[in-house]
Amino acid sequence: MNRLGKIYVIEAFKSRQEPESVHVLADAYWHLLAIVCILGTIAIMTFSFWEFTDVDRALAVQPATVQDGQGTLPFEKSDLQKVVDGFAQRKAAYDFYATQAPAVTDPSVASKSKLTR
Repeated sequence: MNRLGKIYVIEAFKSRQEPESVHVLADAYWHLLAIVCILGTIAIMTFSFWEFTDVDRALAVQPATVQDGQGTLPFEKSDLQKVVDGFAQRKAAYDFYATQAPAVTDPSVASKSKLTR
């Protein structure tokens, strides 16, 4: 007699207060948990292999070589100069704010001076 048969598990669930039924339900739960873990592991391994093959295929593609005078730059030189100027402005602003630190009193010193008065 199969202890994990569908009808036997249903009967055990109906009378779950009985020790024999709890044993059958525990077996069914353990088997279900083991199957879910195995299926999860297989799913993770399949997904990992799929991602690995995508990366492997992407690395296998050889980039096209550009001959001298052929092809275009992906940006305009004036746009590049604007970006470089923007970085220079940001650096100047950072240097200004780094040297102009706000004058903040130390709270630990201020509280000690109030206590001594």
